[in-house]
Amino acid sequence: MFNGQKSRSKLSAIIIMFFITVLLPGCAGWFISGPEQDDFERTPISPEPAATSATVTLYFADEQVIYLVPEKREVVKKGASLEEIVVKELIKGPANSELRRTIPPETRLLSLAIINGVAYVNFSGKVKNSGWGGSAGETMLVYFGS
Repeated sequence: MFNGQKSRSKLSAIIIMFFITVLLPGCAGWFISGPEQDDFERTPISPEPAATSATVTLYFADEQVIYLVPEKREVVKKGASLEEIVVKELIKGPANSELRRTIPPETRLLSLAIINGVAYVNFSGKVKNSGWGGSAGETMLVYFGS
């Protein structure tokens, strides 16, 4: 019987040694704390929303200021609504040199609100008082708001 106890003791010792040398090191990550563990497992979260881009279609006047012509543009959405970005891009004017502005360049966007699917745009007084573009320019500006 004494031999059977020795065999069981050896077997128990082997199992314990196996556990200590093979299984326990694999669990070490559960017990590590400090900068090494923090850097590995945590991804920093920015309070700023990630910038995303969108393709928008803007409309500018043709050379004779008779028709509106589409111009596609890639814009970055960060810190403002897409509607606000679109209006600001219209104020910047066309990228194509053959097209004409529909909003005077000195115009500032004061505010923009979307109520029941309708955009209410508040421009600086330059739009109303500039006389920019004559009657054709005023017509293009009205088309912009339609």
